[in-house]
Amino acid sequence: MYYDGLDAEQIKELNRYMTQQEKISNLKQRLEEFMGRVDNLDPEQTSVEDIDRLISMLESLERSMDE
Repeated sequence: MYYDGLDAEQIKELNRYMTQQEKISNLKQRLEEFMGRVDNLDPEQTSVEDIDRLISMLESLERSMDE
């Protein structure tokens, strides 16, 4: 599943219906997506907004792990 664009409440609702294994697989996929974005960053062209978005993604991952 791809959660980009969903807010925390929407993600929480979806996670209620997932098994533990599905949650782990989902978190792995989201972490891979995050790492792909980090790997593709060009330091010369990265804006503050880009960094803020990455931080938001990490916070979302952290919240998902806590559920």
